[in-house]
Order: sequence, then structure tokens, then C-alpha cells
Amino acid sequence: MRALVVDWLVQVHVSKWRGGETGSLSLPETLMVTCAPPQEYLCLAGDTLYLAVHLLDSYLRAGRVRLHRLQLLGMACLFLACKMEECVLPEPASLCLLSAGSFSRAELLRAERRILSRLDFRLHYPGPLLCLELLTALAGSGPQVMLLATYFLELSLLEAEAAG
Repeated sequence: MRALVVDWLVQVHVSKWRGGETGSLSLPETLMVTCAPPQEYLCLAGDTLYLAVHLLDSYLRAGRVRLHRLQLLGMACLFLACKMEECVLPEPASLCLLSAGSFSRAELLRAERRILSRLDFRLHYPGPLLCLELLTALAGSGPQVMLLATYFLELSLLEAEAAG
């Protein structure tokens, strides 16, 4: 189930919008999500996605989560990651719209507090993109190598063993 939530977070992070249309992110019926219109779209940095997945993994390692709360947990992790990495924060109401209203703003904020409590406010970690940038700079690699390495990093997000 972790892979479903991570895949959904990746889709929220990188999905492209067509003018004026609303889209649907592909998840199983139990976790189906309808996207908000383009004005609600979040343009997030790459580090935000990796931090959100790290927070999700840390929370899942610390305890169990009910299936119907995985989407809420994923969105709360994304919200916390935005607070850590982004200059402009998305509104909690916008995040609730991305989930087709499957949870409320109050539930999102409660989930955020649960994550902070369970992780004892340990949110920082050296992200893989920072390490990749340092390694490619030291090796004198070109943009094509960086792009390919970033692709492999994104693929590794779906595997819990690789992300650990």
C-alpha cells in the first residue's frame, strides 16, 4: 500500500494540467482521487517530494495505519514537507481539494500533529537530490548524466528498500 501512496504523491507532484480541465489521478477505487483545477495545482520542488516520502516511510515504520487513512497520511506528509522546503505554502483547503474532499482541513491538521508527535519532530534528513548534485559536480558530469540519475532516483521512490 505504501507504493500506492508514493505513486499518488509523485502524480500530484509532477502531473501536467491541460487548460481548464479537471483530471483524475489513477489510484485503485479505494484511494481514488480527483484533481483540482489548474489554479489549485501545486508547483513543488523536487526535494519536497523526497522529504514527503521520507516522512511517510518514517511514520509507517513507527506504527500501523488503517488503509482508509493512507491518503490522508500521504497528504499530511506532503504538507509537512512543503512547510520545510517551499517558500510559498499551499493552503490546507487546496490539499483537501486534491483529494476530492476525502478528508477535511481539520483532519489534515490533526494528521500533521500525529506525524510530528510520532516522529518526535525529527523531520530533517539529507535529501538524495542534494547528494546527487554534489556528486555530479565533483565528477564534472553533464546535464544528461544528472537527468538520468534523477530518473533513477525517482524510480527508487516506489521501492521501500531503496528509499530507506
